[in-house]
Amino acid sequence: MRFVAVLPSVFVCQCLFAESSEKVYWQENFSRFEIGPAGGFGEKCVIKEENGKKFLHGTGWMMGKMEYFGARNWSDYSFRFRFRFTDPKKVGFYPLVKSRGKREHVKYLWYYVRLNRDGLGFSCHGVPKDQADRFKTPAFKFSDSALKPVEAGLWYSAEIQVTFNRIKVLFSKADESMKLIADIETAPGDGGVDILSYNPVDIAEMIVQKLPDRIDSK
Repeated sequence: MRFVAVLPSVFVCQCLFAESSEKVYWQENFSRFEIGPAGGFGEKCVIKEENGKKFLHGTGWMMGKMEYFGARNWSDYSFRFRFRFTDPKKVGFYPLVKSRGKREHVKYLWYYVRLNRDGLGFSCHGVPKDQADRFKTPAFKFSDSALKPVEAGLWYSAEIQVTFNRIKVLFSKADESMKLIADIETAPGDGGVDILSYNPVDIAEMIVQKLPDRIDSK
């Protein structure tokens, strides 16, 4: 998981997922950690607190650490979290899903959800070159869903819904209703979650839950 620096802003502490009654597979709100260095998540990560809520602040390269805190391998799940970029010149990061899980005829490592200032895209990482063209997808612009570009200093909410052969992404500012941004067919497989970031970013209230219904078909 790769992370990097942080801008102060008002932390909207409304609990994102309180209404859901679906089974919780894994969650992390960082309340059990002391404020200060969070080396378990990455040598350049720290735990911070605003308005009584703790969050993870990334200040450098981070990836591959969530599995040590219970984020491993599931099928038919939603991965939800809140995030905030902290440098207006460095906006973008890469949530991971379907990481190192069960595979069928197509072998790959995971899917990147490439979120940037203006929208998002997907990458099937590690897929054999002779099959890569099958799983290319178009970019999805926030403006197509009547959303403004992502701004540093503001909290946002994201939900990534994952099934064996599909991914959907919902997105919004933290205090607004979620909108469906993308819906793609994927290479078959399940797996865990992680976050990769080269840019300064705060992460809060991560949760993985069982999906109430399959989303394999539109």
